[in-house]
Amino acid sequence: VDEISGSGNVGAFVTFNTGENDTILVRSAISLVSIENARLNLQKEITEPFGWNFEQVVQHQIDVWNEYLGRIEIETEDYVEKVKFYTNLYRAFSGRVAWGDVNGQWVDMNEEVQTFEDKNQRLCSGEFWNTFWNVQQLYQLVAPEFSSMQVKSLIEFYDKGGWLAKGIFAGEYSSVMVAEHGIPWIVGAWNAGIRDFDFNKAYEAMYKVQTEPPLQMHPGGGRVGNESLVPYLKYGFVPLNTGIYQSYVSNTLEYAFDDWCLAQAAKVLGKNGD
Repeated sequence: VDEISGSGNVGAFVTFNTGENDTILVRSAISLVSIENARLNLQKEITEPFGWNFEQVVQHQIDVWNEYLGRIEIETEDYVEKVKFYTNLYRAFSGRVAWGDVNGQWVDMNEEVQTFEDKNQRLCSGEFWNTFWNVQQLYQLVAPEFSSMQVKSLIEFYDKGGWLAKGIFAGEYSSVMVAEHGIPWIVGAWNAGIRDFDFNKAYEAMYKVQTEPPLQMHPGGGRVGNESLVPYLKYGFVPLNTGIYQSYVSNTLEYAFDDWCLAQAAKVLGKNGD
């Protein structure tokens, strides 16, 4: 079977007449853009480098993870502590997802196909809830190449959709969390020396979302903006249940921290009035 497609949920099952000790090898690929791109991904990421050699694929994954986990070496003879540390380091790394095809294409919030100029760039998915206290700093220090990719994704998303994203989920806006903690990721990257992106455009995106009342439902789907921004700007804090949706006093801390990070960006750019 060369292709199975449909407008709804599509599935298939395949049977093999196998004997004892027979091995079945399967290669698969995915694309949010097209079946043609899925085939291209399969060719470039699996077939050309590895062919049908499953063990080479496994060894490649081992090498990649050893390289990432090996970026931090802890000094202890306590095996349990090592297991705890590297298990959590693995989880911190695997908590982010990079969507995109090998030709640089991705689908934006308006269901339009876009193409990154840098074919190695991917659209980084995932929310920023509480990652701004610790995980973001880890990426700035240990995986700056991914941190750069994350910032560029946020700027590209703003460029196509007009709003900074709370989190990018497979090319869609998400309102899964309060505040705009992509801001500390962007400013933290710049302060850490990761500066291969347009900081002026990033500032424009950050300033807009912290000062303009929210659009709420984006034409492309999902909610955007800070839902309690109006009372926050009016009072300097978020009173209970004063936003468009149910809001909490604790949102004040979330908004204020992002404001402080934005202020650091303003200082860098000489925007003293801001």
